[in-house]
Amino acid sequence: NELKTGDIIAYKATWVDAIVIHRIINISNDNEGIYFTTKGDNSTINDPQKIRCSEIKSKLVGVLY
Repeated sequence: NELKTGDIIAYKATWVDAIVIHRIINISNDNEGIYFTTKGDNSTINDPQKIRCSEIKSKLVGVLY
């Protein structure tokens, strides 16, 4: 599945000992390849980690009410 800006992902964080669920706000490339910048919907700052594909555990595909 292709990820895009606005998608919500769960990933293994390096800045906290937990799985973080945040929204992708930017997709970029560097010398190591593609990485994602994420931010919580209720946060004013971006997460401090470049998220690599190997760190992503899942993507939200729908919400049931």
